[in-house]
Amino acid sequence: MDPVSTVPVQDNKRLVVTASVLGILALTVVSYYFFAAQSPPLGTPQNPEKTDFFGSVPPDFPANIPLEEGAKVEQSYSLDYGAQKQLTYVFDSKKTSKENYSLYADFFESDDWGVLNTHEGETVSALYASKDNFDINVTISKSVSGNTQVSISVANKI
Repeated sequence: MDPVSTVPVQDNKRLVVTASVLGILALTVVSYYFFAAQSPPLGTPQNPEKTDFFGSVPPDFPANIPLEEGAKVEQSYSLDYGAQKQLTYVFDSKKTSKENYSLYADFFESDDWGVLNTHEGETVSALYASKDNFDINVTISKSVSGNTQVSISVANKI
């Protein structure tokens, strides 16, 4: 007698259904891990489009933010993320770190920016503020040449 014919038909059906379910489950798990590895995690910014302004102030940079006239510009660019644009302007200042910190702290207060965070240190100082569709981060530090460097990054939430 054939060994397969001794197994009741109902048990064969259960075996086929169980094997099919396990196969589909295995295929689903393998597909998930394959496709998850192919795509970046949610919230990861895609490659932004960078525009370099070669020492000029970025055109969308808020005009009333104080910039030191005649300062040597180290960087000037924008990064376009689609729903947000970051405008960055970095320069070497002739003023001290303390003078620059006071300048931007006073500006934020007089221009009704909401100051969200501040840090005043010996080597690095920073101010973070928000107003309307703009967030701004001002970082003041010593440059490689020993001068005071001011980095201003403005996030424009388009």
